[in-house]
Amino acid sequence: MARCPSGKKEAPADAEFCPYCRKKVETKELGPGETSLIQDEIFKCLIREAGSAILLVVGFAFGAWGLFYDYTILAVICFVAAALGLVLGPYYANKRQKLKQKLKGR
Repeated sequence: MARCPSGKKEAPADAEFCPYCRKKVETKELGPGETSLIQDEIFKCLIREAGSAILLVVGFAFGAWGLFYDYTILAVICFVAAALGLVLGPYYANKRQKLKQKLKGR
């Protein structure tokens, strides 16, 4: 997070100027421990994003199979799982991008 130089309020991480007083914000340098924690979190987001994609594809495939063979309950469960994968994939991609920006110091 960036800090406002006059009000000491939190500014958005990607802000160059404080939205409250319009002065240039101070960016906090990351230590080596924080850098490795952020890199670990980026890796976890990448794995979860891939898992979401797999959930989307497999859920849709089994849902279609369930509809074809008239297993309605199985089809509904699989389509709900596919929808969950559809929602979680972009969520983790966005979270990973924010962590990358934080790692760059923006």
